[in-house]
Amino acid sequence: MLSLAEVLNQKRLSVTEAAHYTGMSVDTIRTLCQQGQIPFYRSGKAGSKNGKILFRIETLDRWMEQQEKVNCPGWK
Repeated sequence: MLSLAEVLNQKRLSVTEAAHYTGMSVDTIRTLCQQGQIPFYRSGKAGSKNGKILFRIETLDRWMEQQEKVNCPGWK
């Protein structure tokens, strides 16, 4: 497995790496993907449901910031 620094240099994460990065379980990440609640993309052919699920680090960072604002509206 890659070190965290190596993963961050890739600028994209697998489901397992995204789980580690966000502090969530792999199952939670997969569930959020299935429910359309977390931004991701699939590798492979357009429209394919079999492509590998990937995440952009910058997009995950923005998503986590949004979640903080939703869950803690009085906190800045």
